[in-house]
Amino acid sequence: MNQSYSTASAEYPVLSTKLFAPMLGGETVGRDRLLQRLDQATGLIVVSAPAGFGKSTLVGDWLQQRPWPSAWLSLEPADGELRRFLGYLAGALAQLSEAAGASLRPLLNAPRLPPPEAALVPVINALGAQEADTVLVLDDFHVIDNEEVHQLVAHWTHHLPPGFRLVICTRADPPFSLARLRGQGRLTELRARDLRFSPQESSLFLRQAMGLDLHPRLTRALQQRTEGWIAGLQLAALSLRGQEDAASFVEAFSGSHRYVLDYLTEEVLHRQPPEVLDFLLPVSLLQRFCAELCDAMLERESSHQLLRQMEADNLFLIPLDQNRRWFRFHHLFRELLRQTLENRLDPEARAALHRRASDWLLAQNLPTEALEQALAARDRGRALDILALHAGPALERGDAASVAGWFEAVPQEWVEAAPQVALTQALMLFMTMRWKELAQASPQLERALAEDLEDRVRGSALTLAACSATVRTERAEAIAAARGALELLAPEDRLLRAVAAITLGTSLLAQADYDAASEAFHQAAAYSRAGGDQLGIDATSHFYQGRLQLLQGRTHEALRIHREAAAEGFGEGSSGERGSGEEGGPMTCLPILGEAEVRFEWGELERAQKLVEEGLAINRDCFPFNEVMARLILLEVARARRDFSSALSGAELLLDILRQASLLQWEPQAQMHRLRTIALRACLEDDPVAWEEWREWIETSGLLDDDDVEAKLLPELPRTATVSLGIRWLERRGDAERAARWARELRSVARRHRWHRAIIESWLLEAMARRHRDAEAVAELLQEAFQLAEEGRFVQVLADEKEWLGELPGEVLAPALEKVTPAFRRRLLEALEIPSTGPSGTQLPELLSPREREVLAEVARGGTNETVGEALFISPSTVKKHLENIYGKLGVHNRQEAVHRAQSLGLLPAPHDPAPDPISDSGSSSE
Repeated sequence: MNQSYSTASAEYPVLSTKLFAPMLGGETVGRDRLLQRLDQATGLIVVSAPAGFGKSTLVGDWLQQRPWPSAWLSLEPADGELRRFLGYLAGALAQLSEAAGASLRPLLNAPRLPPPEAALVPVINALGAQEADTVLVLDDFHVIDNEEVHQLVAHWTHHLPPGFRLVICTRADPPFSLARLRGQGRLTELRARDLRFSPQESSLFLRQAMGLDLHPRLTRALQQRTEGWIAGLQLAALSLRGQEDAASFVEAFSGSHRYVLDYLTEEVLHRQPPEVLDFLLPVSLLQRFCAELCDAMLERESSHQLLRQMEADNLFLIPLDQNRRWFRFHHLFRELLRQTLENRLDPEARAALHRRASDWLLAQNLPTEALEQALAARDRGRALDILALHAGPALERGDAASVAGWFEAVPQEWVEAAPQVALTQALMLFMTMRWKELAQASPQLERALAEDLEDRVRGSALTLAACSATVRTERAEAIAAARGALELLAPEDRLLRAVAAITLGTSLLAQADYDAASEAFHQAAAYSRAGGDQLGIDATSHFYQGRLQLLQGRTHEALRIHREAAAEGFGEGSSGERGSGEEGGPMTCLPILGEAEVRFEWGELERAQKLVEEGLAINRDCFPFNEVMARLILLEVARARRDFSSALSGAELLLDILRQASLLQWEPQAQMHRLRTIALRACLEDDPVAWEEWREWIETSGLLDDDDVEAKLLPELPRTATVSLGIRWLERRGDAERAARWARELRSVARRHRWHRAIIESWLLEAMARRHRDAEAVAELLQEAFQLAEEGRFVQVLADEKEWLGELPGEVLAPALEKVTPAFRRRLLEALEIPSTGPSGTQLPELLSPREREVLAEVARGGTNETVGEALFISPSTVKKHLENIYGKLGVHNRQEAVHRAQSLGLLPAPHDPAPDPISDSGSSSE
């Protein structure tokens, strides 16, 4: 701009100390990442950040380490007078180029100053004539408030000669446009976000520069508290010297600490004009803010301009988006502002500010922040209104985590006094699986039900009452409440209907009302799908449908359900062809776990374990129910393998998971798994510690006090573990008759409830109890067990008894094996691991060696010793020797009997032997 400049009669004296870079005291932290950016810069360099961010230190360190000629000018407010500024500029430039400095001196005594573009021509030419790169630093440029100086420097920045760098260090952006330089790539900017110390730099600074050897945890905490603000770290370090309890100091360190308070008050607050301070103080009540929010809160219309000015002035203002609409304060600065506000404004005036902010935030559909402001105002009615208006819809969208945070912030006594809000809290507890708290919410649910509520609200209350009763294992109460809820809820209440239906289904399943349970699971899946399945109820319903089929012995149908569930959206096929499975979220693991349960019952232990491990990887600890189901299967696999150490450690892990997740209804099952492992170890290893723990449990549980077998069953999904442990104890302690009687009672109960596996186990337990007294009866009992096991290919329930089954004489075991098909017989013999001879010396059916099977196969085709020898390239005498071994192993006397017995035991294919079942015999789970 071409205009007249003020006159002066004499040259201003230059204070030489203003022309030196500040001395760097002690060790500094190497900041190579920033030094490299300065090295690569050309033209104008602007280092702009609030007080205490190490601007001057960084530039001084850079110049100290580089060989370039440099000059430094530290500015003060008085230097804003143009002629004085030129005088100091001439003194600084003279250190780089005598010609450049000399070119300005005539102007200082001139009656009139030329316009900037004319005044700077000789300076620019003189600097351009320099052969070496040069640097001039204008430090604390923010103190200059003279527009003439601003115009001069602005013109200069657009005509910087090659090899010359002008560095402006400032707390506020220069009051002239930098856009053209930025677009031309001739501007380098370092701001607060660049200057903040990283965690590593903070650690080095505290250790090297400040001489503090803090624990890394405390260093990280200080870095986070100060947000990398170097002055804040330095003030904290000064305060820490002599502190006996460093951890307590770091925890309490804030903007109200006296060093921080003094620094910010002196360096920042006292420098602000009243209108800026009147804006800063009330806005500090907000975590984040925009111009519109500030206008609403302060009842004004000028916030936009003030925010822009504050951002340019680097008033510890941090933008939160690319559009620079939302901001927050550096939190130490905010704490200082809030403390100052509390000293100036009474509580009611502050509450009014909070209420106006809450109203605006709620109108903008920002309920979290609106609630925060309502709570800050201690406005109970406003807070409850926000919860009533927004918590329910948020839960329907699946945002239970946000709602949980809202309720954690609101005093519980406020919630309990508002029945409908209390109902929403209970639904949140269900969705976030906080089962213990849900069970404890029963009284407030009862109070809500005592109110005169409309049907839909009452239906909501009944739904949650059913969930609470389920956690407390009050099955009859849960069933009644869930059915009542389904009658009252509206069709559009899909989420609550799904919750009520799944709760009804699990309770009916526990009571063995399978047809009604199946219908409830179908309803739950349908409601859940219609509502978006935020809770994974669709997947859970299918899982329980499969488990219901498995319970009744229909293992192939169970497998079909789990695979269909995977194909319909809970995963991509089965384990063999499945990818990560993460597209559908953690609930995609349920079909996998369901298949694992089937594979376990089929005796495919390795396959079952791999499926469980895959399911756990998909669940990623997200859903405790999934984790519990997986761990239960792993416990059974470990015990089936007689890996007692893994089984016991797994039981302890499961108990920890159950207690942490408050899934207390599953704890009895986990305890039973542990006791079954201990009992098995006592029997197989004769472990005295295991015997003692088993005995102690038998005595303290009162299990043997009476013979009411049904009353001793676990209350959750049908498990016979308690009764089985009692039967085995009786048998081991010589009371075989009572053990057999209990087994028959168990079979009666299991038949009534259609517990397929339990029926098989009852046959086996009775056979075990009678095995030393009645061989014929044992053979008949085993026939029943084997034939029933084959209906669902239940191999593992038989393999679990392999030790005592393997001790039975051949004449007891063989007739039972002859009652099942060769294919199942082969699998069963492998699972039982039957040895060649028992302890009594009686020959037992044994798997023949490969060569013996070849010999017998040729004999079955009608071969003689000679023709068999020719076919197998062995001598007739060797064939004869093999046949003698075969007769001894099978307990027969001739060829015909050997072939017949081998076929009946599944050691040779029987005539017209059916093909293997593709589902059970395939090598992949994805068939």
